[in-house]
Amino acid sequence: MRMWLGPGKHLVSYPVSAGRLLSLAAALPADIADTESWTRQGPAEEFAAALAGWDPDIHTIVSAATTTLRLPLFDRPPLKDAGSGRVTVLGDAAHPMLPFFAQGAAQAIEDAWVLGRSLEGATRSTAPDALRSYEKARHARTATVQQRSIRNGDLFQLPNGFKQRARDVILRRYSLSKFDWLYGYDADRALAAGA
Repeated sequence: MRMWLGPGKHLVSYPVSAGRLLSLAAALPADIADTESWTRQGPAEEFAAALAGWDPDIHTIVSAATTTLRLPLFDRPPLKDAGSGRVTVLGDAAHPMLPFFAQGAAQAIEDAWVLGRSLEGATRSTAPDALRSYEKARHARTATVQQRSIRNGDLFQLPNGFKQRARDVILRRYSLSKFDWLYGYDADRALAAGA
């Protein structure tokens, strides 16, 4: 994985398809209002123009692109109440994640585990309580991960200056041990504790 951070935009590149392809994701400001879509094509020339003056490696990657997608990002606050009665939601339906912490799918998987464990042994009459237990067990964690993702987006796009230089020093020294709270999460313990 490689990242480029800069004022008002940032990019992440990583291999996919067992290294046969390269994915380049960019967070760039848009001049126009956009609709929510996962399939809207974006012209590579527009993409390259938005990155004028950036690392030549980026332009090499963009010039090799066979397709580009324009995926607008829309933030949503976490749902205070993710369900009612015998209905609940999980994943992005409950807590849509901006991609700046790369945790959207991971949080949905955790949700599914906790939801399944919450419903073990539940009956039609006890299912609503089991669902509220799931929601309570997940709310604080997913809200924290959402906030960290938003914060990362801001940190990745700092204007040049003191804060940007401090961020760069911190990132160079960062250790995965700083993320024990994220990667060491025990979903069963969280459910048993009710949070």
